[in-house]
Amino acid sequence: MVVGVQELIFFIIILAANYLLIYLIVSNAISNSGLKSEMDSLKNELIDIKKLLADHSAKTLGDRKNKEEI
Repeated sequence: MVVGVQELIFFIIILAANYLLIYLIVSNAISNSGLKSEMDSLKNELIDIKKLLADHSAKTLGDRKNKEEI
């Protein structure tokens, strides 16, 4: 083998291992800190707000049609 290729392969393996270790630490910290449950509750609130807006706009549109008919 060419001199330096073995060291390059070893360096790439170390970088991949470091990336995996950092990923595991961060994902564990997020799941333990309650951020995931907070994100889920915010998503649910957003869905509820979208439903309320859709219902309100449908009601407003119906009111306008009733006024135009009169």
